[in-house]
Amino acid sequence: MLKEVDEEYRTTLVNFAKYKIVMFTMAKIMEMEQVERNQVYLYLFNNTNLNKKISRN
Repeated sequence: MLKEVDEEYRTTLVNFAKYKIVMFTMAKIMEMEQVERNQVYLYLFNNTNLNKKISRN
């Protein structure tokens, strides 16, 4: 199943194979426990420009 997911990510509109840091980060996040993943997701959500743009509107 993981191989299928990996193939799906590789064949999307953005070719993630070009972005080694993104693939490395995704792999590390997948290795984490659920609580750790949630902390990472909250950190990323709170520190993106998209979140700031949404909250201003």
